[in-house]
Amino acid sequence: MQRLHNHMLPLVLAALLTAITTWFHSIPKTDITFKAMLEAIPAVELAENEPLIFQLFYDRGEGYQEKHSVRFPLEPKKQMQVQQKIICPKIYGVRLDILNVAGLVTIKEAALYDTSGSQIYDLRTTTPELNNQIAALQRTNDGTLSIQTEAQAFDPYYLISFSPPLQNQEGIDISSTLLFGCKVFFMLWAGMWVTLWVVAFSERGSKDKKN
Repeated sequence: MQRLHNHMLPLVLAALLTAITTWFHSIPKTDITFKAMLEAIPAVELAENEPLIFQLFYDRGEGYQEKHSVRFPLEPKKQMQVQQKIICPKIYGVRLDILNVAGLVTIKEAALYDTSGSQIYDLRTTTPELNNQIAALQRTNDGTLSIQTEAQAFDPYYLISFSPPLQNQEGIDISSTLLFGCKVFFMLWAGMWVTLWVVAFSERGSKDKKN
């Protein structure tokens, strides 16, 4: 009976820990990645130490708030790639503050991606309205979007709303989850069984010495 108990204990513990580990592993991902390739040409001379900023706000269902935004410092007249992971179950909309001064911004790429790298939404497909300090825009055949602000602009931006809200569409891969669970179970069971065997062998050796 004791021997059966010793063999069953690693099996039960491994099964329990495998179930817990696999459950955490299979929880759907909620993060979305923003990627953009853009170039900014300010129309005014920047003050010393004044940064050129592109800012992304994302609406979590509570409106646009500074705490739910990401600021990207830019270098004037230089094409730059920016990227940021957003931990958010659902995004109801984004606000693109293309500059913090007047100027021209050329957006060659701007999209949201799920954790697998698949594109969820290409932000360039939405044409900005000519308001909110945006004066003109031009779209090329390859989708590049050039946005010109008003001459006195200090916070030009445009909004994109999503209906229904965007979310990470990556589902649970049953086969990979089962494979992960099997690997975890085998490693845990083997490790526990070897540990118990070593302990039992050591105890037996100690008893033999005493005898």
